[in-house]
Amino acid sequence: METSKGILLTVLDVNKDGVQEVKIEFVTRETDFDLGSGSFSDTIVDSYAVLVSKKNGSTTFNKASAHGDIDQNGDIDMEDEQLLFDLANTVIKFKVSSGN
Repeated sequence: METSKGILLTVLDVNKDGVQEVKIEFVTRETDFDLGSGSFSDTIVDSYAVLVSKKNGSTTFNKASAHGDIDQNGDIDMEDEQLLFDLANTVIKFKVSSGN
């Protein structure tokens, strides 16, 4: 069994207003692969999600639904929030179609 941490990014339009938001999920997952049987399991055992959006007609992300010590430096401050905004502003630049 292996435990890993990751970030899942989802671009969506939550309130159907034509403006995209980004859901950022911080996950801890356990995976197990049994060579003998060929079985594989992948289970999310812990997760924390934040919705990042734009407010007041902004062209960049500037609102987070929740806050936390993202940079793990012992405090919750604007630097943590800015990391979420930077991640959302980066992922929105990717063009992904349903065929990819």
